[in-house]
Amino acid sequence: MKKAILILFSISSMLLFFNTGIVKAQDDSRLVPLNTNSFNKGISKGYVLVDFWAAWCRPCLMQKPILEEVAFELREKLVIATVNTEQNGSLSQTYNVRGIPCMILFKDGKEVKRLVGLHQKDRLLAELNQIIK
Repeated sequence: MKKAILILFSISSMLLFFNTGIVKAQDDSRLVPLNTNSFNKGISKGYVLVDFWAAWCRPCLMQKPILEEVAFELREKLVIATVNTEQNGSLSQTYNVRGIPCMILFKDGKEVKRLVGLHQKDRLLAELNQIIK
């Protein structure tokens, strides 16, 4: 009986978190996933920051919520996209990605800035705002 109550409490707590927005569902992501088929079109217009990442990379996983916040704050100025390096290795080779997380800022398809490693929100915003004014 105690286990059943504990399980029900756990399920109720999880539903509460999801319904209140404390935990964001993946569908609500502001990050645009790109792959080898969609990459060129995805970076072709305006400013696009592309995050090259992998699921096994702890700093990459730490970077994701920061990118979500930055994507919201700079939504009028740029798009933030992601490329899973495990699934799109050819893109990593094409853009000479040697370490992850690696974020490359493109303007109209041309690379204008490269940031490697975990970047806190303030530093990332400062780097981006210098360029996208």
